[in-house]
Amino acid sequence: MIDEVCFYNRILTQAEVREQMHLVKSTETALKGYFQFNETNNVIWNKVDANFANFSGTATRATSTAPVGTGTSQRMTVTTSGVKDFATQHLSLEFPSSGTYPNGELVVTELANSPDQTPSVGTALTGKYWIINNYGTNSSFSALTNLQLSNLGSYATGTAANFKLYKRSSTADGATWGSSLCGATALTTANNNTLTFGSSCNITSFSQIEISREGALAVELLDFRAVWKAQQVEIAWKVSNERDVAHYEVERSFDGQSFNALATVNAGQFSVLDAAAFTGVQYYRLKIVERDGHSTYSSVQSVAVQLKSDFHIYPNPTSDLLNVEFQSASTQTIEIELVNALGQTIQRYAQASDIGENRFTLSMGGQISGLYTLRLVQGRQVYMQRVCLR
Repeated sequence: MIDEVCFYNRILTQAEVREQMHLVKSTETALKGYFQFNETNNVIWNKVDANFANFSGTATRATSTAPVGTGTSQRMTVTTSGVKDFATQHLSLEFPSSGTYPNGELVVTELANSPDQTPSVGTALTGKYWIINNYGTNSSFSALTNLQLSNLGSYATGTAANFKLYKRSSTADGATWGSSLCGATALTTANNNTLTFGSSCNITSFSQIEISREGALAVELLDFRAVWKAQQVEIAWKVSNERDVAHYEVERSFDGQSFNALATVNAGQFSVLDAAAFTGVQYYRLKIVERDGHSTYSSVQSVAVQLKSDFHIYPNPTSDLLNVEFQSASTQTIEIELVNALGQTIQRYAQASDIGENRFTLSMGGQISGLYTLRLVQGRQVYMQRVCLR
């Protein structure tokens, strides 16, 4: 198996090989041929010039899982204790005051893409992971005092212990991450949010590094309520740490068991009005979705709805025709909407009304069986009743 092939017109130094082994190449004078094998046809493009290649015989292409991508790397010789800061790679290592050290070069690479697979638990950090290669004479050493990862942005907010550290061998691909080593011991806002993993991780060798957030959300729901007023239901809530929120989803149920989406609103909005509610008990819950995709639900709130009943519909249930009767104080045009269980308007009518009693017939034919709401708008007044189609 081959992942990438480069042809140079000079010998690379040991430092260049170590620094570049996980990085895709950029154009340079000495690079005369560069094949990534990323195409979808039989031609293998040369990224440097027009000397392309072709597959021959039984050769086939497979998706690469190699730890290779765009990013940066840095070398450092480590023979003593203390903090070794790979600042450009947003990674710092602290070795204990006494014990065994790598006794040679470490090369840290920060790749700007996700690994071929992520830890199976929680929400993994995406678009970034680290590889540490140890070229010292000691492949294992005394456990690190701590390891810090920074520049984690909005991903690293909440409770430190919820962030777990994972590792696998430096050249692993197609391999699982296994179980986490430990949880973070500290989370600070320094350097665009930094996680510290302490000595309990017992890191005595180097590898690929990935993190995953497990457990509770960073955001906390402080209040959630649903109230019937002014012929509609108002759903409102309060949260902490809203900077972690991508959006909110309000869901409604008529039986307290099966919920459907009522509305989706962006962070910064903390209330929704349900004007399509109908007489009886309705149930509401809030889904909080964070920027990294992690989500949680509020408790369920029930609301007793009592709509004005100045209009009547029959027969109900019906399989086709539906009679509508209502009183009107003036000559005007009213609007009638048929709303499905998802709150979507699927039919809309306009009907002229006279002073006094009015009656007209609607055809419900062609609609699937189920529960609907008939909504009648008469000036500033809104009337709603449930309709059962069979």
